[in-house]
Amino acid sequence: MERDERTQMRKAFKSPETRLHAHVRDHDTRQLRLAVAAAELEIDHFDSEFGTALNVAVRCDNHAAVDVLLDAGADLWKRGTEVPTSPVVTAISSGNIDIFSRFCEKLAQGGFSVPQRRCNYILTEAAGYGDIPILEEVLTWQAEWRTVTQMSALGAAVANWQVEAVKLLQNRFQPARRDLTSFLRSAVGFKSDVVDLCPEYGSVDYLHQKELVSFLIGAGADPDDTTDGPSPLLAAVEFVDLVGALQALLEQGAQPNTRGREGETALHRLGVPIRYKKYTGQCQLHEAGVRLLLAYGACVTDKDNRGNTPLHFAAFGSNSHIFSLYLDHLPPHSQDPLVWVEMKNDKRETLLHWAAAGKSLNVMRFLIERGANVNSLSDNSWSPLMCALAPTLKYGRSGAHNQKAVQAAKILLQHGADPGVQTSEFWTPLHCLAQHADDDDRGEIAAMAKHLIQNGGRSVATRATLPRGSSSGAIGLWGSLVPETIQADGDDIVVRLGMPLHWAVAHGAVSVAAALIASNPDSEITDGDGNRPADLIDSSPHLRRRLAWRDKMTQLLAGARRP
Repeated sequence: MERDERTQMRKAFKSPETRLHAHVRDHDTRQLRLAVAAAELEIDHFDSEFGTALNVAVRCDNHAAVDVLLDAGADLWKRGTEVPTSPVVTAISSGNIDIFSRFCEKLAQGGFSVPQRRCNYILTEAAGYGDIPILEEVLTWQAEWRTVTQMSALGAAVANWQVEAVKLLQNRFQPARRDLTSFLRSAVGFKSDVVDLCPEYGSVDYLHQKELVSFLIGAGADPDDTTDGPSPLLAAVEFVDLVGALQALLEQGAQPNTRGREGETALHRLGVPIRYKKYTGQCQLHEAGVRLLLAYGACVTDKDNRGNTPLHFAAFGSNSHIFSLYLDHLPPHSQDPLVWVEMKNDKRETLLHWAAAGKSLNVMRFLIERGANVNSLSDNSWSPLMCALAPTLKYGRSGAHNQKAVQAAKILLQHGADPGVQTSEFWTPLHCLAQHADDDDRGEIAAMAKHLIQNGGRSVATRATLPRGSSSGAIGLWGSLVPETIQADGDDIVVRLGMPLHWAVAHGAVSVAAALIASNPDSEITDGDGNRPADLIDSSPHLRRRLAWRDKMTQLLAGARRP
């Protein structure tokens, strides 16, 4: 019993109904016998935190109390609603083979037969907790187990990374290859939260996972199976923590270039930060995973369904160190910078487009130093400058993101990027900048807006449509993804045929709106739906959350109205 549980138990059992529990906790066998003999207390009274007195006896490893309570007729199967664990399962979960064997002896006395349903349940519980002596004991309850029970028990052992239990059950039941492959898919993920709602993981746990994955493949599981979804290898790169499973898969012959639904490989996925620790929602780069994949022959030039290579994703979401790891593994015919620096996807987006979209400043500098064209246009006329100013990151549009967008744009402008560029959707750099919520009139967003107004030709008067969003995952809405989301007759439109001022109001870009108004645009002009800029204030989620910004925007537009 853990120290915290022992401390909690010392504070419990104050009510008269839990006197049996208290005697068991205190190892006061004499008082327990007297209380049981008096028959004044319910033998199976269920405490909301610790269960019955027999549960407490198991937790306290109190063998004498177990005997007294069993002789008095205590129910081995008594369960509650708040603590749905019977004394039998408590013995299993605590790995107490002596008390569990005593329970089995009690069941055997008088020829009592455990119902099939309970046999199935107990075998699955024993497999999930992984105590081998107890599991071996339960297996003796029946000469033949039903197939569904076999798979349930094996599944529980796999889901909790109980390697020795899996070995025992696999040897006993000899599951088919398709079942082993299904178990492998489970093994490469995190443990089940059925046994423990928030399991903690130590280094030994991940060693168990690695051993489990290796064993299942050795027993016949297919590491490249995609029948029921992406391959186990792609599942193993969803979290940094699962690197042991990834290593085991590669060591056991899994194909490093296996494909997902969008034609992506594991190297595509690891070009951007991935999650770590199941319940935190935090992300980080997975250098260990990248190195493992490259060591086992993963290809950095394989294209997904859009023609993007892993290098495109690494340019977008990694750092210069990991990007260089990718470059170090280019095939011989692609190692010349004149070849790879202008590598394009199917929409003619270069690595610089992707680095700019990801605000990967050091990667951008690296590419420009090696000759990347800062004015290269994609099929829909997006330049790297447009990509830099588009709010493309998945995890919010904070001030830090605004700053990076401006820094990325400055790098490109310093190297000759054209501020007057216009895309096939009629977006301009000002339209992109107007999507950054900001109210600092003297900040970097405001300064960039003034620069673009002065040097961007007629971009202040250009009309373009702003869709509400995109399902483009970790890379956001930019470049070739934009025309796919704009539906002329669709309802999911924020601004239809609006000028940058309309966009600025819709996105709470107060500083951009101020710069535009200072350059004398018409604040009363309507967009394609007949809305003036002021009409978009109420529908702006950014301004609803920031009342001071809302007031400032209202005053700006009111002051700009022509008499």
